[in-house]
Amino acid sequence: MTPISLAHLTVPDMAPPQMIHLAADLGYDRVGLRLIRVTDTTPGYALHEDPAALRDTRAALDATGITVNDIKFSRLTPEFRAGSLLPFLNAGAELAALPPERRPFLHLCDAPVKPSYSTENLLHAGHAEWFRPGERHIDLKSILACLPRNLPISLEVPMTALSAQSGSRLVAQRVLHAAQDLLRPRFGQRVEQ
Repeated sequence: MTPISLAHLTVPDMAPPQMIHLAADLGYDRVGLRLIRVTDTTPGYALHEDPAALRDTRAALDATGITVNDIKFSRLTPEFRAGSLLPFLNAGAELAALPPERRPFLHLCDAPVKPSYSTENLLHAGHAEWFRPGERHIDLKSILACLPRNLPISLEVPMTALSAQSGSRLVAQRVLHAAQDLLRPRFGQRVEQ
């Protein structure tokens, strides 16, 4: 079965232990954790700077059997120094996020296809409102058909309006079910409801 990972942007309001428990409750296999903030307005959970939070996250992984698919985010700015990533990478290693067999994976979401987008529309779509796999216009089935069947899939689908209205749990659940529906006919995925 293709491993499915709950990515940070799908539930950005959840700290890693909470996200891990939600992923386990809903039937995800893995999680993607954002340790470094991308912008001043987006959360990041700096486990590499907080030993207690790192221990709590490790405990949640051990308790649930969920594994870490990936860690994010490194920003390459003019001030960037490679050595500054060492604590980030060490935290990833402690969470077992970097084994070679997990490096390749696919982020899966959907979007409307339009002739053109304004910069404002692109920024909004890129950070706030994506669509569940199979919900819009991208030919995801054709893309998936070209990829290895066991390639891990990370569901990174921010839906801020629905999350604000109904909560992150509902967003994560709907995103997972949409991906399972998309994968089932093409790959014969076993889906446990």
